[in-house]
Amino acid sequence: MITHDWKVNQMYVVNDPTNDYVVEVHYELYGEDKKSDTEIYSANFFYNETFTIQDPLPPDFVPFDQLTKEEVVMWLWKSKNPQYPMDWANDQMLILETIIMDQQKPVVTPEPIPNPWD
Repeated sequence: MITHDWKVNQMYVVNDPTNDYVVEVHYELYGEDKKSDTEIYSANFFYNETFTIQDPLPPDFVPFDQLTKEEVVMWLWKSKNPQYPMDWANDQMLILETIIMDQQKPVVTPEPIPNPWD
């Protein structure tokens, strides 16, 4: 079974005298199929999301040092960037297809042979 998770790699802020506002998030959607402790297949997609600050102090504002991964991921889910529509179901399906293709590749063990000129 494929499990998906989000990894927030980097956040960019605008420094304000009273608060830091996140304006860009670099993150990835990660998928993993763990068959056993030694057989793990994975794939991921990388994204950058830029946010436009419309209200610098919305009622649900959370100071940067108090943000949680869950809150940032929720922003990503809610974001609406018309240039790069976020179709998570499609990306999860692509991760699944990538993992399945990796699992179906034949395992080839290279064998040393003497050089043809020896």
